[in-house]
Amino acid sequence: MSTPPITDNEIRKLLVFPLESGLDWRGHGIGFMKAYIDPDKRWRINVYHEMLRVPGISLMHDHPWGLFSHVRAGQLVNTRWHRSHKKSQGAVLFNEGRINCADYAGLEGTPQVVPLVKERREVYHAGDFYRQNPEEIHETTALNGTVTLLERIPVHSDGRAHIFWPMGEEYGDATRKISDDEIYAVAASALGTMG
Repeated sequence: MSTPPITDNEIRKLLVFPLESGLDWRGHGIGFMKAYIDPDKRWRINVYHEMLRVPGISLMHDHPWGLFSHVRAGQLVNTRWHRSHKKSQGAVLFNEGRINCADYAGLEGTPQVVPLVKERREVYHAGDFYRQNPEEIHETTALNGTVTLLERIPVHSDGRAHIFWPMGEEYGDATRKISDDEIYAVAASALGTMG
């Protein structure tokens, strides 16, 4: 884990004038806007707000890379899940799909049914951090205005991730456009949280 390359004061400056910051803000249907802060795309700022959540979106996924998440403001809840046998205690059946994170074009192939077991909730506040390995399935929620710095940990990967959604429901695509007004509103919420 590296020391974040940006201070809280520098984050505040980016959020005061987010469109003038030079960052490429993008919406994510899980409920946050994101922007990479370095050319290698190792560090990303995430700013959470429920207004960006796509209705029916599944929050459960893994990543094609490892990560450290540094919570800079607000509160984030991370819940991990693990694969199991369908007869395991607490096992719940989910659909599992695969997506290409580098060149997203929707689900690849036919979804499979997999049994998963929920682990404990992890609650993080400003100043906390956690590590997530690429194969770990998790779901993340955060209070409006929560700000995190995500550090990507490169691993040998084909760039694909797995997403999971409840049986009997449709896959909810996380692709989402974000308007200038939404960027300013979410940034203002984060500034209120950061103080």
